[in-house]
Amino acid sequence: MFIDKKLSGVQCVQTLSRLNRTCSGKTETFVLDFANDTTEVVEAFQPFYTSTELSGETDPNKLYDLETKIRAFNLFTKYMVDEFCRLFYNERESDEMLQPVLNRVVEKWNEISDPAQKNEFKSLIQSYVRLYGYISQIITFEDIELEQLFIFLKYVNKKLPKGNSAFVDISGSVELSSLRIQKIGEYRLGPEDVSGVLSPMAAEGGGGKTEEPLDFLSEIVRKLNEIYGAELTEEHRLDLSNVRTRVRSDEDLRSVMTGDNSETNKRRKFEEVIGSIFLSYVNDRVDFYQKFENPIIRDLIVEEFWRDYRRVVG
Repeated sequence: MFIDKKLSGVQCVQTLSRLNRTCSGKTETFVLDFANDTTEVVEAFQPFYTSTELSGETDPNKLYDLETKIRAFNLFTKYMVDEFCRLFYNERESDEMLQPVLNRVVEKWNEISDPAQKNEFKSLIQSYVRLYGYISQIITFEDIELEQLFIFLKYVNKKLPKGNSAFVDISGSVELSSLRIQKIGEYRLGPEDVSGVLSPMAAEGGGGKTEEPLDFLSEIVRKLNEIYGAELTEEHRLDLSNVRTRVRSDEDLRSVMTGDNSETNKRRKFEEVIGSIFLSYVNDRVDFYQKFENPIIRDLIVEEFWRDYRRVVG
């Protein structure tokens, strides 16, 4: 494993613990770390080494504090949240119907002149989504508006423009004619045999910038466009979203997947269902259907959707 950025706390533990995963032919592991000191790695693992206790409780009322701060920006109304959730939970509506509500929030957000306030709004909704997702695993909220706001803000967060990171290309400025690798030491990192204490989840703040993974469907579109020149658009991404929804809601497919069937039969049934769904677009969305007719595009989409479906259904 190669590490080229700073790791700390849970992020460090989760990243390095992936080395414990078993794999056929795997006999040993090796970490080449360009960014972290050995003592920092030990400190990150220490709280989790034996038993771990929380130093306090996470206060559910902090959700209401975050909600108050978010609504103070006046970028959306209760009606907009209700309308979004009505469409979201209506299986007959497509994802495309959700976009106008989200677009109105983005337009108002773009009208904010102070970049600091823009970032504050994004930080607050991300804190709300993270805190609600954590607390809802432990307790059941009787306030349904909290759940509706969670669903709404989760999609608003995806819709808001991402921050622009500055990358400097020095590939043409560096000439590497020789490289010397020197071993400066070998370490056996051993935390102390004591219990660890963690602070409860905070309402705000993420402890630093993290890279947000691309949306599953956006990543497929990006890959097909950049590698295969598929020229897929946002409208095609919405079509793929509808296909994904229809695949997941197919009861016959779910019965085969959860039944006592071989992997070959499961895959065959999956390809049969997704092929039938794509065929249904031949009249209304002929452009989208023709894209799928390309064997390269079809095979990649089927493979990615298959992996995605297996993660959900098993």
